[in-house]
Amino acid sequence: MIPERLIGFKCYRNGTELLGVTDVTLPNFEAQTDTVKGAGLLGETETPTIGHYGAMSMTVNFRTVVGNITPLLLPHGALLEFRGSIQHTDEKTGTIATKQLRVVTRAKPKNTQLGKGEPSATMDASGEYTVEYINVFLDGRPVIEYDPFNYVCRIGGADILGSVRSDIN
Repeated sequence: MIPERLIGFKCYRNGTELLGVTDVTLPNFEAQTDTVKGAGLLGETETPTIGHYGAMSMTVNFRTVVGNITPLLLPHGALLEFRGSIQHTDEKTGTIATKQLRVVTRAKPKNTQLGKGEPSATMDASGEYTVEYINVFLDGRPVIEYDPFNYVCRIGGADILGSVRSDIN
């Protein structure tokens, strides 16, 4: 199957409350690295610390300011969930099919812009949120789970920090 595009998605707060028409820029996974040098190496190399990533944030854009986005300003944060449908084409038969994409995040407000006022136009409200937890599912299967508070980093089914949790507990 050749993945082609995100057909559409919806954004929910706390799993049930639809947040309206949005678009989202999901967080980057930027590995924390350190330079290794010394005896046994030619020069130096930069290596990632397994399961460690820099602080993550995401941006959600809203067309207007509506009442159901104002709770996202509260400092305790919210569970934001994005449910989408990805279009795929079978390269052998040409058949088009879809797969469900679901991204669950625990997010706290970092920067909120209420937008602008202009007649007959979108307000372009937006919020930037820290991401303290993310779980990505494709067709119901978990493909990424990252929870820095609980030493969880699972990628493609592999428990990257399982041995670390075992070593320190």
